[in-house]
Amino acid sequence: MNKNFEIPSTNEVMELLAKRLSGNSLSFEETESIGRYYILKAPQHIYRYRPANLREIEALTKNKIWFSRISELNDPFESHFNIDIESIISVDNDIKNTMCNMSFEEKQAIFEIVSNTIKGSSDYQKVSEIFNDGALACFSEKNNSLLMWGHYANGHRGICVEYNTIELNRTSNKTIIPVDYSDKLPVFASADETSVIRFFLQTIRTKCTDWDYEDEWRCVQDKGACGENWSPKGALLDSSPPTAIYVGCEADDVFVEYLAHICKNTLKIPLYKMTKSKDEYKLLPKLIT
Repeated sequence: MNKNFEIPSTNEVMELLAKRLSGNSLSFEETESIGRYYILKAPQHIYRYRPANLREIEALTKNKIWFSRISELNDPFESHFNIDIESIISVDNDIKNTMCNMSFEEKQAIFEIVSNTIKGSSDYQKVSEIFNDGALACFSEKNNSLLMWGHYANGHRGICVEYNTIELNRTSNKTIIPVDYSDKLPVFASADETSVIRFFLQTIRTKCTDWDYEDEWRCVQDKGACGENWSPKGALLDSSPPTAIYVGCEADDVFVEYLAHICKNTLKIPLYKMTKSKDEYKLLPKLIT
């Protein structure tokens, strides 16, 4: 197959994004490769489960999305990782040779010095600041998850908002990346600039396998990018317009009527109500307007 027509893997795209975020220019072919990935491999639509309140609806009418501060998220392992000091040292022959005849205590002292050096580097600090002060918007590949309707949409009384993935990337000038699920924490094992940025992307998109039912995609913004919109809990930022809204099967009739009016007259998009299947544990969308 002609390489120009191959679909790049997620890891290859993360490498290219890390290169771009490190301040390096991408070639036309590399930029095209990223575009090809999103067109051919990413889901056409992604979804956000949200509670039912007027603040959420007002944000939708203004094409805004709430980015939650990473420290406010519901996963206590969010952005946690290990530092593999041995792997980092192994690429430095001088240190490696010096340590050959050292005692265990002496080696531990070297590990501590290297660890502190890494943590004191400007690139590491930059990544730490994003973890501490960054904000996330989370999406899913599916709109019919019983668990997510229960957890994130007021017990099936809220909404699930549909976005076109390509338009969300393009209009809001943000890159949405898929989450990878693992039983192991990400391991930091290299300290050059590109690898630090690459590791940040890996860490921010890695979650425990317990969360894999979410089929999550996420977008990250640092405090600086949020600008004057920043608050202690996150920021309300620009997005592309939603392409449809789904309202929960337990939603109040008055709320559904209000949403129907907003979708028809303001957003000009379809509104669906999720209904319970008669013979399966399954939610089915029914067009309202």
